[in-house]
Amino acid sequence: FNENAYNFLENKGSDAEPLCIDPNLAPPTVSPSECKNHKDCDDNDKCTKDKCRKNIGVCKSIKIKKCCKKTKDCKNVFNKGTCIRYTCNKKKAMCRKKKTVVCANKNKCVKGKCK
Repeated sequence: FNENAYNFLENKGSDAEPLCIDPNLAPPTVSPSECKNHKDCDDNDKCTKDKCRKNIGVCKSIKIKKCCKKTKDCKNVFNKGTCIRYTCNKKKAMCRKKKTVVCANKNKCVKGKCK
């Protein structure tokens, strides 16, 4: 919102500052969200698959399942008294099964408290 421009238009230039446009500035060529190919959409996040929807020129980032940057990103799984614990393989950016332990409490499993 440009208050000077608004006042200029509202007051028809009576006492507002005139709106000036620098003729030496080139207009932007492409909006930051526009794309022509998938490389235009790279967000440098290992945990997203970046795609360009070429028909409308819009980027879309899709979260990769079981992707991680740290172990906290991995979710433990509780099933009938057992807890499958996961850890993050940072080189591959993927959660991997660490071990299965007996656990009577789902909340403890999810929080990584079962040993």
